[in-house]
Formats: sequence, structure tokens, C-alpha cells
Amino acid sequence: MLTVSVTKPALLSDLLRKQGQPLKMNCGGNGSCHTCRVTLNGNNVLSCQTQLDGGVYEVVVYAHCLQDSSFKLDDDVYIESLQISAPRWRLIKTNIPESAILPGKSDIERLRYALDEENIGYDRNLLGKKYGEALTGEQYIGIWDDVIVCIESNQPDPRYTFAIDLGTTTVSCALINALNGKIVAKLGQANAQYNYASDLAARISFCNSAESLAEMRKLVLADTIRPLCTQVLIDAGVRRDQVLTTTISGNSPMIHILLRYDPFNMGAFPFNGIDFSPPPILAASTQVLGEMAAFMPAQSAHLGGDIVSGLYYLDFDKEPDDTLFVDLGTNAEMALKHKGRLICTATSASAAFEGGGIAWGIAGGEGAIDRVTTKGNDLIFTTINNAEPRGICGSGVISFVAAGMRAGIISRNGKLDIDSKHTREIVTDGQAHMAVWLTDEIFISNKDLSDFIKAKAAVFAAIHSLCQYSGIQPQQLKKVMVAGSFGRYFDIQDGIDMGLLPNIDPANFVMCGNTSLRGAGLQSIDSSATEKLKSIIDRVTFLELHN
Repeated sequence: MLTVSVTKPALLSDLLRKQGQPLKMNCGGNGSCHTCRVTLNGNNVLSCQTQLDGGVYEVVVYAHCLQDSSFKLDDDVYIESLQISAPRWRLIKTNIPESAILPGKSDIERLRYALDEENIGYDRNLLGKKYGEALTGEQYIGIWDDVIVCIESNQPDPRYTFAIDLGTTTVSCALINALNGKIVAKLGQANAQYNYASDLAARISFCNSAESLAEMRKLVLADTIRPLCTQVLIDAGVRRDQVLTTTISGNSPMIHILLRYDPFNMGAFPFNGIDFSPPPILAASTQVLGEMAAFMPAQSAHLGGDIVSGLYYLDFDKEPDDTLFVDLGTNAEMALKHKGRLICTATSASAAFEGGGIAWGIAGGEGAIDRVTTKGNDLIFTTINNAEPRGICGSGVISFVAAGMRAGIISRNGKLDIDSKHTREIVTDGQAHMAVWLTDEIFISNKDLSDFIKAKAAVFAAIHSLCQYSGIQPQQLKKVMVAGSFGRYFDIQDGIDMGLLPNIDPANFVMCGNTSLRGAGLQSIDSSATEKLKSIIDRVTFLELHN
């Protein structure tokens, strides 16, 4: 029981959020999803639709209705090195001749002579600090994007870049050594915007005023990205002045919100945006670190920078024909290579594959139930890092559905079998449900199954549509590449058995991890990225499913 004191009229959902009780609002607060139901003075109400006047109220908030954005993602999958073909950061040890050896030459001419690079640029402030005879002899020259930004007599500290995967549900960042491409630290957490709305349509709907848009921007910048980057620097023992740039990968609405562009027109036909490939800007204006902030280019409102980033990182053009790439997240975006063409589409999967839309759903962090199987007549499960269960993530729900279908707990119509020993009726927030309990608290209900199966059906329908457009059957796919953080815990056979993925040999599936983050990381350190990304966007044929 929570006591809420009201001094001036306000929405109950806003009051609860300010008291540290953020409720799930999958619909963005328009009253259609009922995930924010609470008991107010003994009556069941939707908190997003309940305006309170002055007074004192007693509220019962149900644990499974609360949003959890405090956890940290298990991102060990990101520890690796990125292969650089054309480095943006170069550190050159050279000998700069004395002025007398090159009479009449300027300091920058002596520098260019020592580097044997005639057109190299330079930071004017830098040469104002080190010039004349101080600029002589053995020196370390740091060059960023063909501009000299560092001149030191002793080997300077390493330089780094940040890569950020700005997801609708989760945000991940990685700190990368700009010289060798090694990912030295990483971290992830839930997007703080998720406390307001779980999916993109709801997020766009929420940004219905300049004030709401500014609030959403603050949530992703001040409450998510900035703390993540700061903590990564602390973990790595790196100073802020060692960071050169930050590259952000995300879907088009998320990038619009970050840049304070109104995303409203992307919520309905004709799905126009303000700028799908915004140019780099000063990092200070976005509160991220480094000198500049860059954004992975998108193709349209539905084909965002995150999937373009994945196609770039995987060098998808080199894959054989009839290879499918699927990035499973809040939006399921996918690409099919067929006869040399690149055909893409996207569908809303809600937040189901990242634990959203499920009563006890959470993202794939420590303590998330990641796998459910049957042993005899019993259901057993595992959790990430073998921690105490806190909820169930996307891979856990997939395996539960697959195991439940094999064991007859779930019928072919996607409902829990009322005669199974595993199911019983429960009453939560004043409503009756059939549910299966995995622990004394954590359950999966028929409503959860219904929401998840809709998301599953949307993904499989999109795969079918791509194949049909290309004149092949899903069973003819030669290879399927699955991206998304949850793939680390995902069993391919479960995905096939429950009708999410095409029924081909599991050996022909490749789990790729977070390709959006890796592509952003590669772009942040490799100067060849710009041309390759443009080539991908120029070649894409996008299939609008609503047509």
C-alpha cells in the first residue's frame, strides 16, 4: 500500500513515477494496454487515465506492473576487437628537422616534411602551444581524420571512441581503442524512456508536445547515455579528454528524439521524417562525450541506422544469395540478399523479444530466466549468471512456448491447456487469468502468450513477405543470420519449433549478437565506413508491409 498526497491536479501515473514507482505503459499512456492498472482507494483504475485532485489517496501497485530500468545488461558478448581497414586515428613517431635545416619554411611545412604528407591538416590551437624550436626532434604526432590534433615529446595516452546502440528497450555502449580497434569496456541498461512507453508507436505518441519531446530527450541523454558512458570511463580508467568521438546507432524515431526532431510524422503514412541521415554535430550539444557525435545513417522511418549498421559490420554483400539477416528487437528489421539485390523490410514486434509486454518480462540481464525446458512432467529453467530469478527475458519466453507446445501445456491455438497440472487460474489486479507459475512470484499467463504470439506472427509474416516478393519459399533460404542481444541465450530449435524462424537446418543459422553496436564501433574508427554505408542505403529496396 502506497500513500499518495496530491497538492494540485495530476495524472496518477505521473505521481507514481515521481515517487519511484514507474508503471509499464505499453501503449504510451492512451489507456489501451491496461498494463498500468492499480487499485486506488479500493477500486481498479488505469493510472494513465486517472486524474487526481488535491487530497490523500491509498494506492496498491502490483509488482508485475512495475517497470524495471535499473538493471545492467550482461554484455560479455561484446568483448572483441574490430578490424580496421582505414584507421581514422594514427599515431606516428617521427623526427622533425630544425628550422635551420629548412630555412624559410613554416612549422606546419616542417611537420608535413617529417610526415611526408603534403595535405595533412592541423589544429591551429595546437600549433599555438608548440612551435618553433620546441617543435623539433623526436615527436609523437596524433592524427585524427587527417588532421594533426596531438604533438607530444613522449608517447601520448591512448585515444578512444564511443559506440552506442540506442535501442527502444535497451541501450548499450562500448569504449574502443581508436588505434587497434579493441573494445576495452562495455555496459548496457534499459532505456529510461521505457518507463513511459515500451514500443516505438507509443514513444512517438508520447512526444505530442515540445515539453514531452524534451522530457523524452532528457530520459535518453541525461538519464541513460550520459551515465552509461561515464561509468564505462570509470571502469576503464580513461579520462574524458582521451575520447575522440561518439557514434550512435539507432532506429529513426529514436535518433529524431535524441536530436529533438519531432518524430510525429513517422507514426503514420507516409512515414516522413526530418532527416534520416543527420550529419555529425558537436558532441556537447547532445551531452555525449568526445568532440563530435555521429549517427549511423538510416534509409527510411522503418529501416533505421541500427540495421544499416548491422549490414555494414557483417559485410552482408559478401554473403551468398538467399541469405536472410534478421535483427530481433522492439522492431524486427530484416534484409534478404537475392540475385545480388538487397531487399529489406521491418515490422513492429513490440518489446516482446526484449522482455517487454510480458507481466514478468525483463531484458536479458542478470537474474533473467533465459531458458525453460521440460524434465519428465516438470518445467525447469535457468537464469543468466545463475542468479536469483527476477523475471523472464525474450529467449526465456521463446523456450517456454516451445517447451510448452512439446509437452502439451500450450495448445495449437496458443492457449494454456486448462487440464494441465501446470496451469491454474489466478487473479491479478482484479482480473482472472490462466497462468503457469515458474516461481512463487513469476508466472506466464494466457494474456502474455497472446501478446507474444502476435509479435512472433509479425516477424514470421515479414520473413514470408520478403521471400514471397523474391520468389522463394522460406525453406529455400541458405543461411539465416540473427542479430540482437538476446541471441546469446536463444536456442535456434526453439525458435523453429514455435514458428518464429524458418524451418531450415539449424546448422545454417548464425547468431551475430549486437551488430548495431559493433557497426557503430567500426564506423567510429574506420574512415572507409561513410562510403560503404552510403552504398548499402543506395542499393536497398524497401518492402512496405502496409502496402
